[in-house]
Amino acid sequence: MKNELFDYDNKDIIFISIFILLIGMQHIKLSFFDKLKFLFLIIILSPFLLLYLFIGFIYELYFVCPISSKSF
Repeated sequence: MKNELFDYDNKDIIFISIFILLIGMQHIKLSFFDKLKFLFLIIILSPFLLLYLFIGFIYELYFVCPISSKSF
Protein backbone atom coordinates (compact mmCIF):
# COMPACT_ATOMS: atom_id res chain seq x y z
CA MET A 1 0.00 0.00 0.00
CA LYS A 2 1.46 3.31 -1.05
CA ASN A 3 1.29 6.39 1.09
CA GLU A 4 -0.06 9.23 -1.07
CA LEU A 5 1.71 12.06 0.74
CA PHE A 6 5.12 10.41 0.50
CA ASP A 7 6.07 7.78 -2.03
CA TYR A 8 7.12 5.17 0.54
CA ASP A 9 6.07 1.56 1.00
CA ASN A 10 4.97 0.33 4.41
CA LYS A 11 8.25 -1.51 5.00
CA ASP A 12 10.17 1.69 4.24
CA ILE A 13 8.17 3.51 6.89
CA ILE A 14 8.80 0.69 9.39
CA PHE A 15 12.55 0.74 8.62
CA ILE A 16 12.74 4.54 8.99
CA SER A 17 10.84 4.32 12.29
CA ILE A 18 13.26 1.73 13.67
CA PHE A 19 16.23 3.80 12.50
CA ILE A 20 14.88 6.93 14.19
CA LEU A 21 14.16 4.90 17.34
CA LEU A 22 17.75 3.58 17.45
CA ILE A 23 19.17 7.08 16.96
CA GLY A 24 16.89 8.42 19.69
CA MET A 25 17.94 5.68 22.11
CA GLN A 26 21.48 7.09 22.09
CA HIS A 27 20.21 10.21 23.86
CA ILE A 28 18.09 8.41 26.49
CA LYS A 29 19.65 8.51 29.96
CA LEU A 30 19.43 4.76 30.63
CA SER A 31 22.05 2.20 31.39
CA PHE A 32 23.36 0.01 28.61
CA PHE A 33 21.48 -3.03 29.92
CA ASP A 34 18.18 -1.13 30.07
CA LYS A 35 18.63 -0.17 26.41
CA LEU A 36 19.35 -3.82 25.57
CA LYS A 37 16.21 -4.92 27.41
CA PHE A 38 14.20 -2.35 25.47
CA LEU A 39 15.59 -3.58 22.13
CA PHE A 40 14.92 -7.21 23.05
CA LEU A 41 11.36 -6.25 23.99
CA ILE A 42 10.85 -4.71 20.53
CA ILE A 43 12.27 -7.81 18.85
CA ILE A 44 10.13 -10.15 20.98
CA LEU A 45 6.95 -8.16 20.33
CA SER A 46 7.52 -8.20 16.58
CA PRO A 47 9.48 -11.39 15.82
CA PHE A 48 9.00 -11.33 12.07
CA LEU A 49 9.74 -7.64 11.58
CA LEU A 50 13.51 -8.02 11.11
CA LEU A 51 13.04 -11.02 8.84
CA TYR A 52 10.49 -9.03 6.82
CA LEU A 53 12.91 -6.11 6.47
CA PHE A 54 15.79 -8.41 5.48
CA ILE A 55 13.70 -10.22 2.83
CA GLY A 56 12.48 -6.86 1.51
CA PHE A 57 16.05 -5.56 1.32
CA ILE A 58 17.25 -8.65 -0.57
CA TYR A 59 14.23 -8.47 -2.88
CA GLU A 60 14.89 -4.82 -3.73
CA LEU A 61 18.62 -5.41 -4.12
CA TYR A 62 18.32 -8.27 -6.60
CA PHE A 63 15.01 -7.65 -8.37
CA VAL A 64 13.98 -3.99 -8.17
CA CYS A 65 17.34 -2.23 -8.57
CA PRO A 66 18.55 -4.10 -11.69
CA ILE A 67 15.19 -3.60 -13.41
CA SER A 68 15.09 0.11 -12.60
CA SER A 69 18.69 0.65 -13.70
CA LYS A 70 18.05 -1.06 -17.05
CA SER A 71 15.07 1.14 -17.82
CA PHE A 72 17.16 4.33 -17.88
